[in-house]
Amino acid sequence: VSQSRYGFLKPFNDRPYDITCTTKAALEQAILDNPYCFIDGPTGSGKTEAFKILLDHEVNHIGFNPLRSLSRGAAAALGQAYWNESRKGVLDSAWACIHSVLPVLSAKRLYDRTYLYFDELEQSLEALLTSKLCEENRQAKIHALQDECQTAERIVAASATAALKELNYLEAISGKRFTLIRFDPQVHQKGSFTIYTAQENVKGSNKAALNHVRSLSASPRTYIASDSSDKAIETLLRFDIPTLLINQRTAHDDEVQSLLSSPDPGEHFGTTGYSNLVASPTVQSGFSIRVISLYRDWE
Repeated sequence: VSQSRYGFLKPFNDRPYDITCTTKAALEQAILDNPYCFIDGPTGSGKTEAFKILLDHEVNHIGFNPLRSLSRGAAAALGQAYWNESRKGVLDSAWACIHSVLPVLSAKRLYDRTYLYFDELEQSLEALLTSKLCEENRQAKIHALQDECQTAERIVAASATAALKELNYLEAISGKRFTLIRFDPQVHQKGSFTIYTAQENVKGSNKAALNHVRSLSASPRTYIASDSSDKAIETLLRFDIPTLLINQRTAHDDEVQSLLSSPDPGEHFGTTGYSNLVASPTVQSGFSIRVISLYRDWE
């Protein structure tokens, strides 16, 4: 087994890719040509946006994400309806959190045919099989999804983190063999990053750690990831320069949605004047640092 482009032994190496795409047009064509397909590609590369190539077909479009915030964001980006428990009427499209699988799949549908979509497949399956949100009626949810996968006319799944076990599970519950698509558009230029963590570089109090983070803001562009919304706000208040905050309170602001829907920090910072980005775990998708070599080279 050879080392993958991510810098670690990714289990897909045990199963060769059926198709490799380097452009959005090629990926869209691959989706059109293969009714059951899994897209493996880096975060922020446009995998979810490629679903649009199918959305003008007159069928029921049902998509699942691991979190409500991701479902809401995907629905907005794709121009589809976001599912919530109060929704009434006949369903023709719905993007939903995976824990809502039972009411979504049992809703009355406008068409006889259904296309099924999974975004962030690994996280969606993990939530379905292990999370507390899906604990109630878990077996019924799993069986409902299995039945839907067996009858769906198309299934498109995408992830930056899923491995062969998730693909095997999807094939097992659907009874279909999926076309494995590698999407590697090379949309971001290679660059050098200096990565700091407070635990390794700062000794002493939380205040000292925050002061250290503040000193980093003198860099031309800084992305600071925090493990909580409160810490992100506390960090933000220490800055004297324009900083974009992403947390639960700001997630639906226009400028935040602009960045989340098309994660290109270079372009975004160039047009808004922000030189710092401070984010809580609200940012779940679209941002990553890809390891090219196991040790020193970063992209």
